[in-house]
Amino acid sequence: METMRTVLPTNFRITGSRQQATDIREQIMTEFVPYIRKVRIDGAEIEAPHPLPWYPNEFGWQFSIPRIALK
Repeated sequence: METMRTVLPTNFRITGSRQQATDIREQIMTEFVPYIRKVRIDGAEIEAPHPLPWYPNEFGWQFSIPRIALK
């Protein structure tokens, strides 16, 4: 039962067929990730999102924080 209470990571993807996909990915890498690295929640540093190694063209990303923290 404890396993079911484990907080899962938050994932998101960029639709690669969109014309702006590479621009969005670059903005995430150059603006969003550096910004998140500076954020603290309850005094603790949070892990910045990182691309999923198996998702093509770095269009799949993962956070190790729960969705509720992003809201």
